[in-house]
Amino acid sequence: MNEPPKPGGINPSSLLQHPGYYYYAAALCTQQRLDRFLIADQEVTLTEPSLVPNNLANERKVDHKVIILEVRAPPRCRIAIY
Repeated sequence: MNEPPKPGGINPSSLLQHPGYYYYAAALCTQQRLDRFLIADQEVTLTEPSLVPNNLANERKVDHKVIILEVRAPPRCRIAIY
């Protein structure tokens, strides 16, 4: 009744997601960031357009849509044919 020892450790492929999943998750987070920025920016412009907080001033400099496009389009795989 001696059982062989079970192998230790975990197979990384059973824990890690496909790289495309991480690109998609990053794009969703960036989309949510853009949505929150647009809401906050609209509230500030309706109430006090002359008093813009520093964080909104910094967010206005960011081109959110370009970041979303960069993140949603993962780099293409290069296949070398020999």
